[in-house]
Amino acid sequence: MRRHTARTIRTSRIRPVTWSTNETKANHTFERMEVTRTEALEMSTTGRLGALAERPGHPSKFKLDIISGIPEHEQISLYKNGDFIDLCAGQHVMRTGNIGAFKLTHVA
Repeated sequence: MRRHTARTIRTSRIRPVTWSTNETKANHTFERMEVTRTEALEMSTTGRLGALAERPGHPSKFKLDIISGIPEHEQISLYKNGDFIDLCAGQHVMRTGNIGAFKLTHVA
């Protein structure tokens, strides 16, 4: 069994990622989806949330933790853009055209 150890990632080793202006010009919509807690847990277990497709054998522990913190009576909402689906409490923008170009220069 392989053990994972914590390592520091230096931002100098990460290539800057630039959002394609073609994607913002395409003006894709963000679609709201409401799911049951069981559905959200299943999607997290299969690695589907925060991804473009299922990743069998790679559950999203971070998403499972978030879902466990949502009160039982609260609705669980997801947003979809193309094949990408992720947890989100509310829509921030209607379309990719509302985002504009940006550059990711470091990670937290």
